[in-house]
Parts: sequence; structure tokens; C-alpha cells
Amino acid sequence: LANEIESFVKNRTSILRNHSSPPSLTIFSLQNASSWLDLVPPYKQEAPKTPPHIILHYVAFKTTWDWIILVLTGYTAVMVPFNAAFKSKTMDDVSFLVVDSIVDVIFFIDIVLNFHTTFVGPNGEVISDATIIRINYLKGWFLVDLLSCLPYDVFNAFQPEATQSTISSLFGALKVVRLLRIGRVTRKLDQYLEYMAASLLLMIAGFVLLAHWLACVWYSVGSTDLKNGIQYGWIPRLLNDIGQSKSQPANWTTGYKPNSLQNFSPPLHFSTEYSDSPHHDLCDLIVLYTVLDHEYRIWQCVSHNIWGKVGIRCLHAHRRILVSLGDKCFVCSRTNTKSHFVVTSAHYVSPFLTAFGYATIFGNVTTIFQGMYATRSRYHDMMGSVKDFIKTHSVPKDLAERVIDYVTSTWAITKGIDTAKVLNYCPKDMKADLCIHLNRMVFNEHPAFRLASDGCLRALAVKFSTIHTAPGDLIFHQGESIDQLCFVVSGSLEVVQDDEIVAF
Repeated sequence: LANEIESFVKNRTSILRNHSSPPSLTIFSLQNASSWLDLVPPYKQEAPKTPPHIILHYVAFKTTWDWIILVLTGYTAVMVPFNAAFKSKTMDDVSFLVVDSIVDVIFFIDIVLNFHTTFVGPNGEVISDATIIRINYLKGWFLVDLLSCLPYDVFNAFQPEATQSTISSLFGALKVVRLLRIGRVTRKLDQYLEYMAASLLLMIAGFVLLAHWLACVWYSVGSTDLKNGIQYGWIPRLLNDIGQSKSQPANWTTGYKPNSLQNFSPPLHFSTEYSDSPHHDLCDLIVLYTVLDHEYRIWQCVSHNIWGKVGIRCLHAHRRILVSLGDKCFVCSRTNTKSHFVVTSAHYVSPFLTAFGYATIFGNVTTIFQGMYATRSRYHDMMGSVKDFIKTHSVPKDLAERVIDYVTSTWAITKGIDTAKVLNYCPKDMKADLCIHLNRMVFNEHPAFRLASDGCLRALAVKFSTIHTAPGDLIFHQGESIDQLCFVVSGSLEVVQDDEIVAF
């Protein structure tokens, strides 16, 4: 037993010695505690890092660049069909060639920038990896952008006149594919404009652009007839009308007319020549009267001495033709070229495009106006409900006026926005951040919150609610139990006891 007690004492002494720390070790640990804490990495949200050669898609530079591309897209969509219809060779005017070449260079630079611009992935993350960006662009818009930036004008300018054909003009018209870029730029515009308003503007622009394209096609049809030796189309009639209104035909194609009109002189009596032509059946007369009547009426509204007015006249005339020829089931034409174009457009294309265009535009106009007056409609509905409540329950006049004044002032301050409903859309952490922002004046101005921690402020901010009171309203009545604490953000309060102001 003595031996067992002695061994126990020895083991206990060794245990105490092993678990006791020398004073030097303890002092060393306290002195180096701060240095150990410095070695602990801070755990916080890391700021996103973008490679130096990658451009963020939401920066101001990229937004400005997208606006420039949108403007140049509109220029291309207007000028390319115009050049294809009214000019056969761009070398005749160096200024247009230079401008188009500059546009091509800008679109080529846009291709280079797209290889270095971030995009939003399918899961909502910003993709900044260069390899993924390039693969995504090659699979998407690269081919369209490449076709749109090729210098077709330069190719046509240096092409011999003898070998020039309509194929070169068709290749030049491929630049119209730049119009597809409007769909991408529209996603940038909706953060500056209302979505419906932006859509309405784009639809109106598209409708006008379609009329411009069809007007250019209509002029190409008349120009083709002149090349084939047919001199009773709408272009000769136009020149004949101008010649009758003045002493001689106006030189409206000066500096900008196709080769087919270089040596053309319009007939002085169009009706006589047309009656002598072999194509004078009833169907031709109906089409002739319909087309020329619209053209002549619109042409009376514009001057006849500027070649640019011809493009305007063609556009408006075809707009009238779109509406009027659509319901004529027996539309035909005087020439083979016009027959294919007029019958196809009047029977199939024009009625559909006209009905669809007008329905889309006016339908969106109705939606836009409904959206503009939606807030006002909700206000009137709310006021109607309040007034019906006051009338149904026979609320006294003084109290009814106070209720109406409170509802009106609250609506004017909040703009009809339900703060609690908006906050419920957000997660818990984001909701706390928003509540701290909404109650920042209380936390910054009142000394009760100076020593409060961030977690305490976040917990309190979620429980706060903002109320608006009108002058003369009572917040607490004498004798009521107080279950809430109020902080004054703006304005002043009075404490009244026995009809005497005891605090202010």
C-alpha cells in the first residue's frame, strides 16, 4: 500500500510538471499574440479582378462605344440601299467612299473590342476569361460582324466598269446586316430609357426604314426598265411632270444619277406614248392610275429642283402604295420587272407588313400610355376607396379631412411605393443594408447609437419603420400605453399636458 501511494504521488507530480508552463513561455505568448493575429488572413469579399487587356461591358467607355455603333448602324441602314439604288459606282463621289471606309474601320475596331469585352454568363456571373470570351464571340456575332465590316465600297470602286455587275451591289448591300446590332445595343439602352418607349422608337424607326428600303427597290425597278429601253415607267412620268411645270425638265439627277439616265430625255406627252404602247389593258391602267396618282399628289407637296427630294418622294409614295395596293386583288403591272415586284409586294408582303406595323406601333402606344397613367390610376383608386369608406361609415367631416390630407401627403412623399414590399424582394443581408441606408440619419445624428456595433445597428434597422405625420396630428395620447420608441428625423414635436406645452 505504501508503494502504491508513493507511485501515485510521483505520477501526480510529473503530471503537474508537464501541464505547468514556465513563466518565460507565458510571457512570450502574450508578447507575440498581436503578431500571431497579424498572420491570420482577413476573411472578406474579394474585389473582382479583371485582366488588364479585358474591358468590362458596363463601363462608361463601352457604353459610349455602343452608342457610336448604334448611330453608325442607322447611317449604314439608310445609305447602303440608297447607294445601291441610285449609284452604280462609288468612285464617282470620293466623299461617300471616305465616309464609308471610316465606318468600315470603326466596325472592324468593334470586332477587336468584342474579343476583349466581358459578358454575363448563363448563371449571372461576369465572364472575364479571355479564352471563353473569344470562343463565345466566335460562336455568336463574329460572322455577322465580319461580313458587315468588309470594305465593299473599296472593292466596287476599283472594279472595272466593263466587269461591274449587280452582284457587286448585292455584296455591298450585305452591310445592312449591321442592323442586327440594334438588338444588342437595345439591351444597353433600356437602362437609360423606359423599355416600352425605347421599343416604340425602334419600331417606328424600323417602319420608316422599311419604307425607305422599299422606295429604293421601287426606284431600282424603274431604273431597270430604263436600262431595258422601256420609257413609259414612273421615272419618265416624273421627268415629264417636271418638264410640264417648267420650261424644260429639271436636272434632278445632277451629279448623282445612274448610267441609264445619262442620255435619257423624258417624253413630253406621257399619256400619248403610253396609249401607243402594247401594255394598255385594264389591269395596267388600274395600276398606273393608282401608283401615279399617289406619286403626283405627294410630289405636289415638295419642290422639284433638288435630287434629294426624289428619295423623299419615293419613300412617301411607296408608303401610300403599301396601304392602297394591299386591298386590290387584281394588281398587275406594265412590265415584267414591275409585275413580279408589284404583285408579290401588293399581294403578300405589303398587306402583312402594313397591318403588322400599324398594329404593333399603335398597340405599344396604348401600352405606353397605360403605363404612364398606371400610377395615377392607382392613386385615384386608393382615394376612391378612402372616400367610399368615409361615406359608408359616416366619418365626421374634420376627421375625414385629416384622413384625406394624410393619405395625400403620404402618397406625395412615397410616390405610391410600398417600402415593405420592395424590401421583401431582397435577401436578409441585403435587406439589412437597405434598412441601414434608409435610417442613416437616425444612426448618425442621435447619440444613443454612437457606440453601437454594426451587428446591433443592422438588427435595429430591420425593426425600424418610417411614419409621416401631418401638422396637428397626435402621436401619443395621454393615458395610452407606450409600446414603441420614436426618433424625430425632420420636423418638431410638442409635449402637451393639460393644454399647456411642457416640452418642445
